[in-house]
Order: sequence, then C-alpha cells, then structure tokens
Amino acid sequence: MDPEIVNAPNYRDSMVESLKAIPSLSLVMARDDWFGENGRGIYIQGQNNERAVSAELLLAEAAPGFRSTAPS
Repeated sequence: MDPEIVNAPNYRDSMVESLKAIPSLSLVMARDDWFGENGRGIYIQGQNNERAVSAELLLAEAAPGFRSTAPS
C-alpha cells in the first residue's frame, strides 16, 4: 500500500479497522496449478481440468465466513 495514503492524517487512524471490514477470499493451490506451463495453470483448455484448492472467505469479525478444501 502507498505509505503516503496509509500514513496520511485523514486515513491513518482508521486504516486497520477499514481493512478488517473488507471481505477477502483466499484461494490456495499448488504453484503449477496457478502458473504452470504445458496444460497447467488457470488458463487451461479442454475438459476434466479440476485442481485441488483450499478456499476461505474472511469477513468482518462478527460475520461467519467459510473454509473448504476440494481435492481433485
């Protein structure tokens, strides 16, 4: 993040709480499943190209999210 914005007097006191309020989706996969060559990676062609993934939705502190693992 840009230090000039994060440390600006108008924003610095609310930055941490503001970031906690943003929903985040975490997707974790093997490196080659994201960026691999020769038919690997997220831009694959054809059928039956499922990949193992762990997904987690992170919401504000009081709101429930989810965590799921899907093996291929």
